[in-house]
Amino acid sequence: MLSGDHTGPKPLIWVGDSLKNLHDFPEDVKDEVGFALFQAQTGKTHVKAKPLKDFGSGILEVVSDHRGDTFRAVYTVRLAGRVYVLHAFQKKSKTGIATPKAELDLVRQRLKRAIELHGGEKNNMAKLDHIEGSGNVFADLGFPDAEERLAKAELAQKIASTLQKAAPHAGAGSRRSRCRSTEGVSPALRTAE
Repeated sequence: MLSGDHTGPKPLIWVGDSLKNLHDFPEDVKDEVGFALFQAQTGKTHVKAKPLKDFGSGILEVVSDHRGDTFRAVYTVRLAGRVYVLHAFQKKSKTGIATPKAELDLVRQRLKRAIELHGGEKNNMAKLDHIEGSGNVFADLGFPDAEERLAKAELAQKIASTLQKAAPHAGAGSRRSRCRSTEGVSPALRTAE
């Protein structure tokens, strides 16, 4: 937990097979998506997290390209106090950037389920269709060095916050704008500028 942060990260809830799918992603993609989810848990928005078209505010998609393949993770911060990971998938189509309709339909279905879970509605499948995160997104994703990755994520976020406070109105050539170029880079891949 970051110094001065008394509330801690929001719990992460993996809906459907989102965690299983993310486990199958390449390590660099898992690391980038993991950092984006960590930022969501702490009230921040990753530089690659964009609103998912036609879903309104609070439903975000992280797109990560790796060796010519595109991987996507969709989550919501719309439901107070929790981050729900709704879907994770590899985009198969090589043409166009639009998210396929079948994937969007699944996101809609899982968003509905997340709303039910958040509201306390239970059904006989309640424990089978979601997994509560461990408190460390990198551990959830199966990284053997999960604690180290979490510490790096916390440190990277603390540094970014400090730089932002130090130069809130920085111009294009400033130290802040140069550092901002690394915001989308996973903490494990960051190097000193």
